[in-house]
Amino acid sequence: MPYDAFEDPVKVKQVYCPELAQAIRQQLSVKHVRVIDYSVRRREASFPISTGREFQHAQPASMAHIDFTTEEAVRMITTLYGSAASQLLSQGWAIINAWRPLKHAIKDWPLAVCDKRSFTPDLDGMASDVVYRTWLSENVLIHHNPNQKWFFYPGQTTEQLLLFRGPDSHQGLKAACPHAAFRAEREQDTPLRESIDCRAIVFYSMVDTLPVEVGTLYGLRDHFPS
Repeated sequence: MPYDAFEDPVKVKQVYCPELAQAIRQQLSVKHVRVIDYSVRRREASFPISTGREFQHAQPASMAHIDFTTEEAVRMITTLYGSAASQLLSQGWAIINAWRPLKHAIKDWPLAVCDKRSFTPDLDGMASDVVYRTWLSENVLIHHNPNQKWFFYPGQTTEQLLLFRGPDSHQGLKAACPHAAFRAEREQDTPLRESIDCRAIVFYSMVDTLPVEVGTLYGLRDHFPS
């Protein structure tokens, strides 16, 4: 999708998100993907210093976190599919994050991802409320632990889609990769970061089609109403 189209929420929802769902299906060899929401982030020059006014766009998320607790993921699936959710839950699911640059190779506030094998949920994580204007969710904040191993993709381009896991039905938070943006050394003329991140639910059910959605999720970061 052209760069300018990411200013249009309708185009992101109707064009980019279905294309992303197809890419996830192909990459993970799964049948069903439900994109939950998206966030376009365009760093302002003053970030992370507050100017006292609200930023026009979402900014890099510099606090290490996992987007959803296992319980929050189950609540979302139950809200979406009502009584039909039990079958989907029993046959397996996973949260998938998808992240990529919008315009330039990322050299400004890149995204770091933690090797899940170096992360101990009970010791390193803490459930936390995420409160927006009209809705709330529950994520996991990550404490520092010297055993954690963090990595990033230097110079990631718009053609390179980064997929990483959240909690799933098999391992819960042990399947999840904590992540955070960080300030990297940059040249003075390095373009400010512009990126899009999406969150999706992957279902391992072999049903031909997903059940009809009977519920509406929360405001979804104020960008992607259901």
